[in-house]
Amino acid sequence: MESAFGYIDFNQPLDENDLLKPPSSGIEYLKRVQYEASRCPEVVIANIPKSLITPEYVECNQRSQPLSDAPNLNTQRMQAADFAEMRQKLIFYKTQTRKVVPIRLPKKQNPQTWCAFCFGLDFVKKCYKGRLSEDILNDATLETGHEPLLSIIAQFTQPLAVQLLEYQLTWLDLCGFSTEQGRWLYSLMLCIDKPTPQDAMSVLRTIARKCLKIRNSYKEQSELFPQLNLFIVIVSKYFGQEDLALC
Repeated sequence: MESAFGYIDFNQPLDENDLLKPPSSGIEYLKRVQYEASRCPEVVIANIPKSLITPEYVECNQRSQPLSDAPNLNTQRMQAADFAEMRQKLIFYKTQTRKVVPIRLPKKQNPQTWCAFCFGLDFVKKCYKGRLSEDILNDATLETGHEPLLSIIAQFTQPLAVQLLEYQLTWLDLCGFSTEQGRWLYSLMLCIDKPTPQDAMSVLRTIARKCLKIRNSYKEQSELFPQLNLFIVIVSKYFGQEDLALC
């Protein structure tokens, strides 16, 4: 302050009564600023009521240690490599296949129809407890559902695949996991590109956590464990979400 305003006597005491009046000049304003600053403590601690403090939560994996029956790292890398190879085959199929009559697909925003398209009427009735539209019940093409054939998957855009993966998560909640659902999950994940958009990555991470949760719900060893493990491996090793890895 002295180097810039050396001609000002900042050591001259201020009259307390003058502090109640507006400063009459810029020099007086600067003197008041310095005076008030000298009366402030160097460290100020805010007393925040505990009721206003929101606890922080950190997302973490649901396991605290590696699963005893998880595939070893070499096997996981091989599974991720196999998945990458299948993706390349799907891409090649899309570029080489001549124009064919496409299979009629349900509308994107119709989860019940998609559920029947994938798994058939019996499955959709189980999931939705019989609350189905007449259009679904009267559509003969939805009676038995469809396998996730290459000719079907090749018609899917990535946004549609992400939407269907979200539907699959809902059906996992409603009906649990089955081998048939596993086939569709795997096939839909083949449609997700790298680098992966944020919305798609969020769905993939949710799938991995859901598979781990389903695993943990079994009290005994299940034949479904290798399938559930596979989806966790794909998300963690192929899509790079290592914090969700099995080991």
